[in-house]
Amino acid sequence: MVKKAQVSIFIIIAIVIVLVVALLFVFMRGGSSEVNPLIAPVHNYIVDCIKETGEEGISVIGKNGGYVNVPESSTEDNLHPYYFVNGQNKMPSYGAVERELSLYVQANLDKCFDDFSNFPDFEVSYDKHTVTTTIKDIQTVFEINRPIIISKGEHKESVKFKGTVNVRLGIILDLIKNYMENQEENPKEVCVSCLHSLSIDNDLYVELNDYDETAILFTIYDENSTILDEDYMFEFANNYEVRKNEVL
Repeated sequence: MVKKAQVSIFIIIAIVIVLVVALLFVFMRGGSSEVNPLIAPVHNYIVDCIKETGEEGISVIGKNGGYVNVPESSTEDNLHPYYFVNGQNKMPSYGAVERELSLYVQANLDKCFDDFSNFPDFEVSYDKHTVTTTIKDIQTVFEINRPIIISKGEHKESVKFKGTVNVRLGIILDLIKNYMENQEENPKEVCVSCLHSLSIDNDLYVELNDYDETAILFTIYDENSTILDEDYMFEFANNYEVRKNEVL
């Protein structure tokens, strides 16, 4: 009897372990994240389109220093925003860059929802979509805030969508933020050694070029992030009314 009781206890423990592992697996995957095979073709098309639109937006804000449209406080040709001008730090915050990306993706998502001619067996309906963007160290996530209804025959499913772009935008913004804090403390100096140290620590390459008599263009390249088949690039300018000949 004792042996049978011990065996029963071991069986119960084994079952509990299996259930715990299964629950952890589901939890780590974010709950029921599997795509219903019935709607998979349309689902995958929409996710890929969101990702592609997000990549385009990330490319644009990289070239425009965190903006979709370069602000007035910029170089004379209005191509590069000033992050430092009149002795003040004008770098946009994380939240500001996220809002710029959200606006870009939101304005360009129509191509993802206007043409489902390649899926004649499906019906797709949705309300006007809004987008939330979250910048992380090594990826940027775009989430459509309103669910989309996908129907095939009698099956109808409400789905919320998001697309993830693997780009180290958060790391790049942190590098710039750290440098700009030093710039505020030393408003007339270009700390090349600071940039070199930060770029080495984050596996990035930073290039400095004189833009005009008072401005320097900062270009950051990331070989670890590929956007639209190119290494990712982020550019901005600093304006130095009086520039010292000496760099640190």
